Amino acid sequence: MAALQAPGIDVLLLSRDRTVLFGPADVVNKQLSVGSSFAASRVTRAFSSERWSDGKDYFTVIVPTVGFTDLPSFGWSLLVRQNADDAMASIRELIRTFWFILGAGAVVALVLLLCAAQWLMIPLRRLSESAEAIVVDPGSHPPHQETRFEEAARLSDALAHMQSKLLGRFQP
Repeated sequence: MAALQAPGIDVLLLSRDRTVLFGPADVVNKQLSVGSSFAASRVTRAFSSERWSDGKDYFTVIVPTVGFTDLPSFGWSLLVRQNADDAMASIRELIRTFWFILGAGAVVALVLLLCAAQWLMIPLRRLSESAEAIVVDPGSHPPHQETRFEEAARLSDALAHMQSKLLGRFQP
């Protein structure tokens, strides 16, 4: 039985009356009253998650009959349990890593969106400033020749054309 032990996993050998014959020192020679101990003599293999008498939650695998080579089973059952917190630690770490990566990706996406907004905003700001300057003084400097995207270039050309028409009206 000791060969079946692994770090963080408890192997318990139960008699027919649910007395622990082999296992952790705090439960040896004690009769178990958890649900899996009652199910051990009644079911085929099963898995459960339950709170044990020590107040901790465990994942438990039930092996209803135990045999070794040609020895009879004596009605003994085997319970293999692992603390649920220990069993779920790697999953929790995976979830934590997922949320960290998702958060970092969201921050990167926001920064990229901010850069794209700035890239779009600069030509539009220059064009709006040129339009406001033309309203105040039609002879002000001509609008900046925008080439960043087609709509800004067309608006820049329209403002320059409008400014030249306004200058033609105001000159004798």
